[in-house]
Amino acid sequence: MNHYKFSDNYTGLNTPLGFALPNSVIVDGEKLLLKDEFHMSIHCIINTKKAHLEISHEEIVEHFNNFVKTNPIGCAGFKSEFRFCEQGDKRTVVVMVETKNLEEYFNDFNKVFNVSVPTQPAHITLYTKQPNVGIGLTSLGELQEISKEVIIPELENIFFTKKE
Repeated sequence: MNHYKFSDNYTGLNTPLGFALPNSVIVDGEKLLLKDEFHMSIHCIINTKKAHLEISHEEIVEHFNNFVKTNPIGCAGFKSEFRFCEQGDKRTVVVMVETKNLEEYFNDFNKVFNVSVPTQPAHITLYTKQPNVGIGLTSLGELQEISKEVIIPELENIFFTKKE
């Protein structure tokens, strides 16, 4: 069963990893700390509300809840891609994920509300410079602008080594 989380800012999916990760990693000379919890952000509600004042928070949450009743949004696996993100003094490392029904959710949302909200790049933030302070990645353009793909061997061995 999926456990969705809601705040004033976003909708997300609690995504426990089920395996241990190092307490910290160093990327580009920055020491980053393991987060206390993991989730996949689904929809940045605050950005949608700012861009479309006619859509209320309640309407967004109601649409989301109605959609996932028959089309649960979930994490279907990890892409072999870690990204180092920089925004102001914030730094994070994320792993990109495969999803089910995320693209369909945004297609339906855009059709229902007659808007053009981009599908968010599906990712899970693993490490942050400041404890548990993430960076919103709400479009492919934003992802490309503030992040770069990185190779972190100790994480690659955990996430992508085939278990036989």
